[in-house]
Amino acid sequence: MKRGTSDHWKMHRLMRNLGCGKAQAVGHLHMLWEWASSSAARAGDVGRYDDQVIEEKCAWPGESGRLVRALLEERWLDQHPDPEVRLVIHDWADHCEDSVHRALARACLRFADGRIPKLGGLNAEEKARAQEAYRPVDSPMDSPMDSPYGQSSGGRLTVSRPPAVAVAVAVPLPTETPPTPPADGGVRLARLVRARDDLTDYWRQLGGRPDRKDRRLVWEALQKGYTTEQLRGSISERVREDLVKAGKLDPAAEWPPEAVEVAQPP
Repeated sequence: MKRGTSDHWKMHRLMRNLGCGKAQAVGHLHMLWEWASSSAARAGDVGRYDDQVIEEKCAWPGESGRLVRALLEERWLDQHPDPEVRLVIHDWADHCEDSVHRALARACLRFADGRIPKLGGLNAEEKARAQEAYRPVDSPMDSPMDSPYGQSSGGRLTVSRPPAVAVAVAVPLPTETPPTPPADGGVRLARLVRARDDLTDYWRQLGGRPDRKDRRLVWEALQKGYTTEQLRGSISERVREDLVKAGKLDPAAEWPPEAVEVAQPP
């Protein structure tokens, strides 16, 4: 825990909200941060777990739901507009240890609020890979690099990049991620959520059955800068491949079906 946190005015408000002493309030917050640092919520997206789990990890002994409510009210947690993310640790990129920055950077992931982790402590190869992954995408011909999730699960989405190289993006964890920055941060966030929802609707229209992991996959790709046009093509190929393998589609059949209305970019 950063020096000065125990005497921060927000800590005193948390104490009053919970009706407990400083040691207990500091302890609960410290346990929240320690748990996030070593869990699947390393990006700060603790809302991937339900409130009961969060409170159990913080060793909260009181009324169920009270600790999470207090953390939200005193801005130690922030609500996230995406219902699958729900809750994120407030300014987690500022509070977490450098080891969390390194872990996210090595995996080419962002914090749950959209911030890019510090690249200090990486070797030359890791740093070059991370810099490429976080490079802004200026056009559809300038795609970001592969998703870092590699072997974490069986899902994948293939995004073509010129001249004809396929990038395998693997599906990660069960929830999602984005930004809370400057003036237009909320607008950008809403646009990304709408784009993801449009793309998963398109997935279903093609005959696929996207689950939470697939939605997370689409979300990560959108955050990395892939366009909706690129992802529609990738989803189409993914669904076609799955239907052919399942014996539900003739490999020679016209694809995609004419009846499917292609979702337009937001």
